Amino acid sequence: FHDVGREFGIYEIAMGRECRTLYVGGAKFISPRNVDFDVSGRMIAMAGDDGVRLWDLHSLKEIGRLPVPKAGTVLIDADGKSLITHAQAGFQRWPMVAERGGNHLRIGPPELISPLRGNPIYHTHPKLSLDGRWLAVAIPNGAAVIDLNKPDAPLRFEGHVGAGGLDISPDGRWIATVTQHSSGIKIWDTHGVEPVRTLPAANYSVAYFSPDGKWLITGSIGHESQKWSVGSWTAQPLKQYPGVANVSWTRDGKILALAYDAQ
Repeated sequence: FHDVGREFGIYEIAMGRECRTLYVGGAKFISPRNVDFDVSGRMIAMAGDDGVRLWDLHSLKEIGRLPVPKAGTVLIDADGKSLITHAQAGFQRWPMVAERGGNHLRIGPPELISPLRGNPIYHTHPKLSLDGRWLAVAIPNGAAVIDLNKPDAPLRFEGHVGAGGLDISPDGRWIATVTQHSSGIKIWDTHGVEPVRTLPAANYSVAYFSPDGKWLITGSIGHESQKWSVGSWTAQPLKQYPGVANVSWTRDGKILALAYDAQ
């Protein structure tokens, strides 16, 4: 109404879709650890203690659940044809096939792609190359890289004490390993075994490749953030963005979003 007692009207309420909440049906979803979108942006997968759950973002309904106890990671490959999960049993690949005119999705059975086992929390933030061929995993002393076409012989890059995270370039050639409680970001060429460069960084360092593979953004607590040219490893300081903690690029690499400490 516009004026109490004088004029009334009927209003249609439109629900905003900018922020949507996905609810778990049945048992409580314990300790969610990471989420990933499929390439279409219609499906989202989430890993947690009771397995991997899938939602359709058009209907906001849960459409599936994978029996992966204590799941630490779920990744959807670039072509949307498989899921990668990591739990105490190791890394598994789950084929995804659309059936019944595309209205039904069949997932599995899973294939063990790597014997890397242990507490999934300690294999921090596995990353897939853009073509979905290379899976990079942080291990306590560096990184392991798995060729998903030949998963039985992972490449190991060791010598970064306290390594706790990483990123892989879109073409799978370069690995950047970071730490929480040590210093330096190490760059590895997957064609060799030794680090090719150590970039300056302090505690809680981060490193993110651009989608076109031309740039690497690095940051850490109390240290100047940098934009590095991949290959030559020459730097452009990002002085106005100290302490970068997280980075996200648009798929075309034209827009960069930075989360940083403004203090």
